[in-house]
Amino acid sequence: MSEHITYRQLTKEDVANLRGIDRSEYIDAIYYYRDGKLVLEPEVYDVRGFNPQELEKMVEETEELVERGGIVYGAFADDKLVGASSVECDFIGSAKDTLQMPILHISKDCRGRGVGQQLMQLVIDKARELGAKKLYVSATPSRNTIHFYQRMGCTLATEVDPLLFAKEPEDIHLELTL
Repeated sequence: MSEHITYRQLTKEDVANLRGIDRSEYIDAIYYYRDGKLVLEPEVYDVRGFNPQELEKMVEETEELVERGGIVYGAFADDKLVGASSVECDFIGSAKDTLQMPILHISKDCRGRGVGQQLMQLVIDKARELGAKKLYVSATPSRNTIHFYQRMGCTLATEVDPLLFAKEPEDIHLELTL
């Protein structure tokens, strides 16, 4: 893929195009949070796209996010959505100074080209504009995903959100100080 990538905010109607993102990935190791630190364990998963039920739930939750005032950004190769990120509009944390980034997905063919960095930067900029001091990420525990977030400056969350943890207990809960 050598086409030019463009970025823009998505409308509620655009959100259905999340179904076209190819989240396929070969995973060779998974992080676990044990005794206050991350432990990498070899585990192999050949993920072939989204689980259909999880995909429909993500689309529905992302449409609801837009209705509540949250922001979703899309990356487009020509006219095809190849990546998306989002930022919540409701503050979380005991200090109510943290916004969550519910999704960051990049199609397999577009990974390693800066698309994820750009989509995350759009969320970071919007979170700062909204007055957040931190960005909260509940991340898939795969090696590549955690390493990406670490390169972006994320660290283990100092305050794990109980609702997000209950929803995604296997995820690695991270934060980025803005």
